[in-house]
Amino acid sequence: MKPKTKLQKLVDELRVKLPVITEKQRRWAVEHCFEHTGYLCKKTVWCTECGHTWQPPEGHLILVLTEVICPHCGTKLKVSSSRKKKESINEYYTVITTCRGFQVLRHYVARKFCRVGYPTTYEVNEAIQNWISPEGKEVLVYRSTKMSFFYIDLWDWSSPMEIRSPSHNRQKYDIFAKFIYPGRRYIPNIARNGFKGYFHGITPLTIFTLLLSNSKAETLLKAKQYDMLRFLGQRGAVSCWPSIRICLRNGYIIKDASMWTDYINMLSTLGLDILNARYVCPTNLREAHDRVEKKVRVLQAKKRLEEQRREAAEYEKKYQELKAKFFDIEFSDNLIKVSVLRSVQDFLAEGAIMHHCVYSAKYFLKDDSLILSARVGNERIETIEISLKEMEIVQSRGVCNKNTEYHDRIIALVKKNMNQIRRKLTA
Repeated sequence: MKPKTKLQKLVDELRVKLPVITEKQRRWAVEHCFEHTGYLCKKTVWCTECGHTWQPPEGHLILVLTEVICPHCGTKLKVSSSRKKKESINEYYTVITTCRGFQVLRHYVARKFCRVGYPTTYEVNEAIQNWISPEGKEVLVYRSTKMSFFYIDLWDWSSPMEIRSPSHNRQKYDIFAKFIYPGRRYIPNIARNGFKGYFHGITPLTIFTLLLSNSKAETLLKAKQYDMLRFLGQRGAVSCWPSIRICLRNGYIIKDASMWTDYINMLSTLGLDILNARYVCPTNLREAHDRVEKKVRVLQAKKRLEEQRREAAEYEKKYQELKAKFFDIEFSDNLIKVSVLRSVQDFLAEGAIMHHCVYSAKYFLKDDSLILSARVGNERIETIEISLKEMEIVQSRGVCNKNTEYHDRIIALVKKNMNQIRRKLTA
């Protein structure tokens, strides 16, 4: 991509002045990025360093549990069982350096090729450069990748290193290599903002850009709020900074930033004081989180109930027009009493107590359905639906749509009194 902005043009001028990887840096990558491995197949061990194979006197278990020395090249090998005859291993390796005020991350791919009978060969190729200005703005320089639905790092080594737009997948260029060259150089602004060489589980690109562009990140790092710093890097912002300042003032370390921010948001929902250390700095975060979550669920349930009551009031007139002539229907067998639900509010109560969908499915708006409630004393036991077209019982449901011990008795009682409904229908 052709450099467009002033910053990109400056980086394009400087990047060609970066030195190529030194022999010392290359040798360090070769020595530290790969294990020295021997593969045991039946009774023969293959040394992946020199390609030599031999039959050791030790037994299989001893070879796997201990290291062996290759008799040909003298390398200590960690042995594992495998029938491999060749192997290719890639590892990311990063050199952290500076250039004319820029913090530069140079990411290399160290590659190891092994084959039986041949010595191992190594390659170290540069894939990505992250250029970070003193203000935390980043410019990306990297090679193109080959098309793949599953992999984002199939680098095309024949393509040039050039300035390119950020990938839709940040993992492609935001590399946290397992191996970082020990000779690191940092621009003064990074050290000034609290960085002491530890990344705390945050990628180098993320932590450097945060420290150079976000004063809150500097505060969190210096206060040792590492998990909140990681959270800031993932989200790009935090919405509860005043509460974080209360934690800083009280020396409270947030160990689970995601849970803590959810907890603070729930406190706010409940109208509690999120600037009070009593709430903001709980001794046991998980217990406090779960306790507040239960209160929020109760509050939400009350709000839903209020909304449903308002909704029910809107439907009341329509239900009265449809079913008012059935409202005086009531019959009993001296134990079970069955009566028609006389209002939409009754539907709401029935659905809430019985834990079924008689209200949420809006049975009160169905022209062809008549809904009755069967009770023993004041306890609701089943809800009955009758088809006014067929004059048949469609269903009778207890709590959570299960049948009760009275189910057959309720069905028989309703059938016995079906004529009451039929007369009201034809009246």
